[in-house]
Amino acid sequence: MHETGTVKISCVDCHGGTGEVSLPAGVSSDAAEYRAVKARAHVAPRNPQNSAATETRAYTDWLKESPEYIRFVNPGDLRIADKTCGTFGCHASETQRSRSSMMSHGAMLWGAALYNNGSFPFKNPHFGESYSREGVP
Repeated sequence: MHETGTVKISCVDCHGGTGEVSLPAGVSSDAAEYRAVKARAHVAPRNPQNSAATETRAYTDWLKESPEYIRFVNPGDLRIADKTCGTFGCHASETQRSRSSMMSHGAMLWGAALYNNGSFPFKNPHFGESYSREGVP
């Protein structure tokens, strides 16, 4: 997909799935054969209602999805970025640094909300949330 003189990377390198399937020439996108090949190549969600094609606001239901599906939909998700962006020598140092950033634990959000609304007396964050690759807090 991104083949240049220096970089050779395909969809499955970042998104996962199966790159060994191919579509015979001349098959249209509305054919049953096309849908079957697409289903073999793509990663299916655990819950079909969480499909990126049908659900735009899955919220915490995404925490119940498999890491393979999260990777398929969003390879930059911080729960799996070390297996996508941090491999193949692409963005390993950035991915490692992001594990301790405020984007991975939400402490800045909770700290600002609690301190600014007078609910907690200290300005430095003491609360946050973070989730494992499997969606466990």
